[in-house]
Amino acid sequence: MKRGGALIALTLVLAACGSGTAKGPATHAVVLGAAGPVDVWRDARGRLTFHHVGDHRGEVTRWNPRTYTMDSFAGGALDDSESGLQNSDAWRDVNAWYGVDEATVMSALASGEPSPEPFGFTISSPPITSSPCDTEVGKGYRTDIGKAAAETGFVLPRLTTLAGHPLIGVSVAKGCSAAMTYRTGPGLTVPAEVDIGRYRPGDPGAPGNYYKGFYDRLRHHHGAVDYVADWPSIVFPYHGEWIAVTSFTESEAKAIVRAIVDAPTR
Repeated sequence: MKRGGALIALTLVLAACGSGTAKGPATHAVVLGAAGPVDVWRDARGRLTFHHVGDHRGEVTRWNPRTYTMDSFAGGALDDSESGLQNSDAWRDVNAWYGVDEATVMSALASGEPSPEPFGFTISSPPITSSPCDTEVGKGYRTDIGKAAAETGFVLPRLTTLAGHPLIGVSVAKGCSAAMTYRTGPGLTVPAEVDIGRYRPGDPGAPGNYYKGFYDRLRHHHGAVDYVADWPSIVFPYHGEWIAVTSFTESEAKAIVRAIVDAPTR
């Protein structure tokens, strides 16, 4: 997904959307984001559309909380669509791309102005297709990493400890994802986890597709391999698959990535 950045008068915003009238079935507001002002619309269907002020009018992102679908438009055409997102996941992405949060946006829209429908209002999301990953049940291997890798074809780092935390379980949903869980220290109720997702083009439920999209959208940090971070998560490519590590701190990131990349796989 492509993003850009650049408060202009409301009349100019509306003119940029191809209309010279301030009347319409949508509600519009301008919110100050991390990289500048952001247009936000709530249309008649309850969908939210986001646009960096100053960008091409066709560069927008649309979130539909009724169908749990996020659509991205680039150059006036539908560029990407994700379905099955939780509300928290959607707003995390919106915050990463536009630097605005749900409370600020909803407060601005509560006092927003009537507006024509935003770009892309008439463009439908692609049909939601089922994914085998939605129903795939994981098989547990206790701590036998070798057996899990041999039976499923996943490339798994042979790490019985990670940052001093012992491995307590391995599970694999064959063809979709694997999880290696590590016990964390006293006072930490959430175990650390290394999730390995296989990239499956066209599969809306594949964890690897989500990890790759996350990696493509955020700023890269340099380490043993380039990685992205949205604490407490770290995401990076790994032997043709994608890894997401959770429940680690920013100061641990480079060492965690290095440990996983350097670990033997046989």
